[in-house]
Amino acid sequence: MKNMRGMLLLSLMTLPVFGASYAEDAVETAEQKPAAVQVAEEVKVVEKPVVEKKIYGHDEMVILPQLGNMSLHAKLDTGAKTASLNALDLKIFTKNKEKWVRFQVESGKKYYEFPIKRMSRIKKRSGEIDSPNDETSAERPVIELEICMGDQKKKLEVNLTDRAHFTFPILIGKIGLTKLKAIVDPSASKLSTPICPTTK
Repeated sequence: MKNMRGMLLLSLMTLPVFGASYAEDAVETAEQKPAAVQVAEEVKVVEKPVVEKKIYGHDEMVILPQLGNMSLHAKLDTGAKTASLNALDLKIFTKNKEKWVRFQVESGKKYYEFPIKRMSRIKKRSGEIDSPNDETSAERPVIELEICMGDQKKKLEVNLTDRAHFTFPILIGKIGLTKLKAIVDPSASKLSTPICPTTK
């Protein structure tokens, strides 16, 4: 019985010493970790940059600097992929061994010439198909054109086609709307005034 009491007393006296020793070992181990390991263990939160977007209506006025700052009424169409511009009396020709296109935006007025970036096959809309025998798609020349909408000026790929039978001479699809940082409110119209900033 005396022996058991003695062993119990001894264990109680040595316990704090062992606890302190264990704590010191843990601190020493943490200090000995390489800096790279300690950094890796830290939780890092990377914040994405905030992209400021502006709300536009179903249709807006835009300015085309390369067409003499022409002002046109544009339809903003999130259901379309690309942009499309009215092009009348359209002619494709070769200039300096490259394909170019000549066209009018308004009948009987100035002609414009642009290098063709590529040809694109676009599905025709119901209003563009005159008879059941017509092809359902058409090949159109695509040019790069600066467009100012609100306080944004961006160079967009625009396909050229006769849009005389449509209400709007220019349409901007979702690729262009993304570049122009636009959110479209289909219930609104002409929420902005176009200006052409000096930076793109």
